[in-house]
Amino acid sequence: MDPKDQKEVERIVAFYNQESTTYSSRRYEGETDTYTKFFFRKRLDIIISYIKNYIVSLESPSILDVGCADGIVIKKIEGKFPGKFKKIVGIDISPEMINEARKRNNSENVSFYIRGEEPQNHDFDAVMEVGFLYKPLFESEFSYAKSQLRTGGYFICSIPNKYSTQAMIKLRDKKYYEDYMSYRNYEKILRQHFTIVKKVPCGLFIPKLWSFPVLARIIQPIIDSLFIYIAPELYHEKIYLLRKEGLSSKK
Repeated sequence: MDPKDQKEVERIVAFYNQESTTYSSRRYEGETDTYTKFFFRKRLDIIISYIKNYIVSLESPSILDVGCADGIVIKKIEGKFPGKFKKIVGIDISPEMINEARKRNNSENVSFYIRGEEPQNHDFDAVMEVGFLYKPLFESEFSYAKSQLRTGGYFICSIPNKYSTQAMIKLRDKKYYEDYMSYRNYEKILRQHFTIVKKVPCGLFIPKLWSFPVLARIIQPIIDSLFIYIAPELYHEKIYLLRKEGLSSKK
C-alpha cells in the first residue's frame, strides 16, 4: 500500500475507534432532532425496504455488512426480520467498532470480524456497503463484493453525489470532494459491474432547517417527497440495489 494511503487508513481507523462508543447514539437513538439523525434513519428505512422486498423471501438468506460500525444496522435488520436469516456477518476496519458490535449483538447467527480476518464464504445473498463507497474505492470494493456474492445475489450500496446541496455547501473544501462525481457518471461505472435493480435518493440538506427540530420534522419529509422527483441530483446519496450478473436457482 502507498504510504499516503496507509496514513489515511490509519487516520480513519483512529477516528472510528474514537467514535465507537457514541456512534449509534449520535445517529440512531433518541428523538430525531438533527439532520444527521434524519439522514441515517431515512437511509436505514430504504435499506430495510430493499431487504423486505428482495431478500427475506429467499430460502435461508445471508447478509454481509461491510463497514458495519458498531453493528447497529445489523441489529435493526435482525429486529425487523427475526429468525429470517441463516447468517449475518459484519466486518469493519476499526477494532473498537467490532468490540462494540460484539457487545451489542448476541444472536447466534450473527458474527463480527475485523476486516481481513473474516471467513471467505463466497455465497452471501446480499452484501451491504453503505456510507463510505466512492470512486477511488470502486474497483477494489466491487471486486470484493462480487467475490462474496452468490450469482444473482444483491449488492446494496450508497454513493455520494458531487452536486448535492450538502456536498456543495459543506464539503467543497474537503479533499475527498474531488473524488465525487455525478450520479450519471457513477451509473456508467456501476453498469460495468452490476445490474441496477433500484435506486432511491437520500439526504436533501437544507441549511439552517434543523436549527428548529420541531419544524424540521414536519418540513423535511414534505420537501424530500417533492424534490425526489424534481431534482434528485440535489440529494447527497443514492441508495442502490444492484444485482450480480447471472442467474441463480435459489428462490
